[in-house]
Amino acid sequence: QKQAFRELIVKQGCEMAINGGFYDTDSRPLGLVVSEDRLLTDVRPNQLFNGYVYIDDSGHPGVSRLIDLKVLREAVQTGPMLVENGKALSLSMKNDGSSRRSVAVMTDDDQLLFGMFYDPASPLDGPKLSELPELVLSQAKKMDVGIVSAINLDGGSASAFYDGGFAVSEWAPVGSVWCLR
Repeated sequence: QKQAFRELIVKQGCEMAINGGFYDTDSRPLGLVVSEDRLLTDVRPNQLFNGYVYIDDSGHPGVSRLIDLKVLREAVQTGPMLVENGKALSLSMKNDGSSRRSVAVMTDDDQLLFGMFYDPASPLDGPKLSELPELVLSQAKKMDVGIVSAINLDGGSASAFYDGGFAVSEWAPVGSVWCLR
C-alpha cells in the first residue's frame, strides 16, 4: 500500500533508508522482489532492469546481474548496471533526461553502500543516466572507496533518501525501500 517515505521509515524503525526498484503505473514491481525470505514477485527478464541488489541468507549483500533465488533473504530487481568489475559501463539511452538518481554500490571490501545524485538547487534534477557510471566512480575515488559493482535504483520523483539526519523526500510514491534497522 502507498505510504509516505517518512511515515514508512518511522513505522519500520529505519536508521537509514533509500528507495528500491522500479514499479509500474499500477504500483506493481517491475521484476523480482524478495522480502524476509518470501518471493513477492518473480524475475522479469529486461535489458534495462538487468541486475539485482540483494542480501543472501548468510547476510552477505551484493549487486550483480546474477543471483541464486534459493539463497535470497532480500532482493530487488533494478537497473541498469552502472559498474561491473570496477569498470564504468557505457550506457546509451534514447530519452536520457536529467533527473535525481539513486544508486546501490558494492565495495571491494564487501560493503553495500547507497547514495543519491541530485542538484541541491533543484532537488528533482540531476545527472543523465548515461553520466551516472563515471559519476559513481568519481565520487568513490573522492571518498577513497573501491567499487566492484554499482546499479541504478528508481530515481526522479519516486526516489527518497535518509541517512539518520539528512533526508531527501519523494515527490511521488516510492515503490520499495531498503531499510537499515
